[in-house]
Amino acid sequence: MSEPGESDRTSGRGGSIRPRERRADKPTAAAPPPPGPIAGALVLDGAGRIMAPAPQLASVLTVVPGRELGDGPYPGLAASLVALAREVTTSGIPQEVERAIDGGPRLRLIATPIGPLSLAETALCVVEVPNPRDDRDRLNRIVDGIPHQLALLDSSGKIVTTNRTWRETAMGHGATTEQAGAIGLNYLEACEPDPAQPPARVATADHGDASIEEIRAGLAQLVAGERDSLEVEYPCHSHDEERWYLMHAARIASPPEVVVTHFDITRRKRAELRLRELADHDPLTGLLNRRGLAVALEREAQRARRQGHACAAVLMDCDDFKTVNAIHGHAVGDALLTAIATRTARALRPYDVLGRVGGDEFILLLPELSAPQAAKAAERVRRTVAGTPFELKGARLNHSVSMAVVALDPRASSIEAILRDAHGALLRAKTTTKNCVVTA
Repeated sequence: MSEPGESDRTSGRGGSIRPRERRADKPTAAAPPPPGPIAGALVLDGAGRIMAPAPQLASVLTVVPGRELGDGPYPGLAASLVALAREVTTSGIPQEVERAIDGGPRLRLIATPIGPLSLAETALCVVEVPNPRDDRDRLNRIVDGIPHQLALLDSSGKIVTTNRTWRETAMGHGATTEQAGAIGLNYLEACEPDPAQPPARVATADHGDASIEEIRAGLAQLVAGERDSLEVEYPCHSHDEERWYLMHAARIASPPEVVVTHFDITRRKRAELRLRELADHDPLTGLLNRRGLAVALEREAQRARRQGHACAAVLMDCDDFKTVNAIHGHAVGDALLTAIATRTARALRPYDVLGRVGGDEFILLLPELSAPQAAKAAERVRRTVAGTPFELKGARLNHSVSMAVVALDPRASSIEAILRDAHGALLRAKTTTKNCVVTA
């Protein structure tokens, strides 16, 4: 007779079979190293067997529930964990160590006893310790991807780091590969003004125009922690082209460093200059228009008040200009206005100002001249304009101008005042002799 319970292990056909053996789980092949940071936990029993699945660590260890830990791609990691678990079960005190595993990253291994000490069960955590060099390399890649010039200064103003755009720009200006990085150079010393050059002024976001000395002082305040930021627009022209940059500097509190970034704003500045040109200049002659003349007049009036010198203006009108338009057409008339403007400018000093206020009327601003002196300058212009005929679009024209000189009051000068004071005298000149200079 069979023993009780034996029927549970026999077949229904009466033939006995071997008891069914439990299949042991086969360890899986070790996975390749993980693409990201290692982090995971598992529990070992008193015999060192894995008590529960640990999928987070499957890529670095052979982890099969009911089996002992096995190595994955990093030999020695399993043995280190088992040894740490034994130490913890013996002492009952949690342990935390850092190990550099051969062929792998640096890991923090944490072991904690769980449950009664008699069970000797241990919770193990494995966390990858970030590599500072990896962080620096990643930061350098990010900084090199910035399409603007960037430098990092230490608390003394020396350059610690520059990015690829900075180095490429420096080499484009003739620097060698070694010089382009500028590591160790003092950025503040690079901002020292050239004593042989007049003080340069650039636009700032803080307080309008600033000198190079003021820019250097602002950077020094940043380095010293006395201000948080500085923003400056400046030109950087070469023989081949004109370029403009915006420098933005900001302080980092800890560690005390300063990030300096240079943005190429050449396109924006060229657009601004073009818009200003269109707003302040006459499209026909290229001279200042009424708006541009008003700005120039205010500038010269301020100089006259500050320095106490005289200043004069001349209203110039083309004689018989309507007749030229009527006989030869407006194309010839326009060409005549442009030619008169060219001859007039040629007869003036480099710092004199010439503009067109409309029609055939022009205004000359003559700094540092009294009315009698301005009358002599106007006479020189009159002779230059009328001296030789104009050859324009097949027409030969002998043309002259009449001019009225006005002494300017630096405290109350405007384009309207010049026109008001000069028009009466100019009208008398045009109705009598023409081709003359009168004083209002």
